[in-house]
Amino acid sequence: MRNLSDIGRIFYGIAVAGLGFQTIYYDDFPYMLIPPEHSWTPGLALMAYISGAALILGGGCLAFKKNTRLPIS
Repeated sequence: MRNLSDIGRIFYGIAVAGLGFQTIYYDDFPYMLIPPEHSWTPGLALMAYISGAALILGGGCLAFKKNTRLPIS
């Protein structure tokens, strides 16, 4: 069962990273992230690049099982 869990985590990470690549490639958000009537938003391309990069980074961390912990002082 552990092996099946690892395979699922890897495929989920690949899917999240793929969504990030689509966000960057099309310079726009997929309709599943925000509603379609968002063209009035200023700086939309910049937000698409930043969120696409975050999705790619998050998908890579999911696929390669990299965990980060925030230091709480």
